[in-house]
Amino acid sequence: MTSVLQNVAIDCADAYELARFWSAVTGCPVHPDARPGDHETQVMLSEGPVLYFNQVPEPKTVKNRLHLCLRPTTSREEEVERLLGLGATLVADQRQPDGAGWAVLADPEGNEFCVLRSASERAAMSEGGFVEEEGGSAARPEHRAAAEFGSLPTAEFAFPGPLRDRLVAAILDGAKTSTTGLVVDYEHEGEALPAVGDRSVVVDSDERPVAVIEVTGVRVVPLAEVDLAHVVDEGEGHTSVAEWREGHERFWHSEEMRAALGDPGFAVDDTTPAVLERFRLVADLRPDHLRPDHL
Repeated sequence: MTSVLQNVAIDCADAYELARFWSAVTGCPVHPDARPGDHETQVMLSEGPVLYFNQVPEPKTVKNRLHLCLRPTTSREEEVERLLGLGATLVADQRQPDGAGWAVLADPEGNEFCVLRSASERAAMSEGGFVEEEGGSAARPEHRAAAEFGSLPTAEFAFPGPLRDRLVAAILDGAKTSTTGLVVDYEHEGEALPAVGDRSVVVDSDERPVAVIEVTGVRVVPLAEVDLAHVVDEGEGHTSVAEWREGHERFWHSEEMRAALGDPGFAVDDTTPAVLERFRLVADLRPDHLRPDHL
């Protein structure tokens, strides 16, 4: 037995006006019975589920955990410009110099969505599994990783397993742009603290290179001074510093972490120096067949 996806529900402050925006985006009509001031409104897509807009009193406060990805019938660039003209805003530009990538936009109420390459643009770049690189040479993504990024240090997020898998996935989809380390961990490993401009290769739980990131900011502060903006940008869904602190303390006080530090009684407190690092995604190194359809 299975289920059919009937509606994609979107909470909002003005159901009718937001439905009108998405009607213009998709070229599909608002439900014929809809009227200004309605608390529930629908956009009737020609294929797939209905876009269902539900008016709620709470404002949007954090990044979407679910978003829509649009495949334009024109070029990606033309569609981005059209949607900006309709009232969307550019949130994050993940478009790459070689034509890959996507743009993250937000609708008039701040709900993020992606604009992907058109089908024809994607086919032109990836036909036969090859990507045209600068200078006219063609290389498979996995060969590009070895050729261009093989000398970079490795970035390991958490220990191999489900937590690393979630963190790496958040980096690859753009949700995670910050991370927190401990000064004591760098000292134990004999490593220098990160610096702006440093690049590293992110590996998954199987130690395969999957991405290149670049440091864009570094702060060292006591744990008590970690702020909510940093917490939200870690992309793990935490909505308060206390919630974030609880989850991170479980990791820092785990047997794995204590073993890695060689200190069975290791514990953090408000004064523990933390390294707050911001970064950007430079390159997705996964082969085409392992990437989501929109990459």
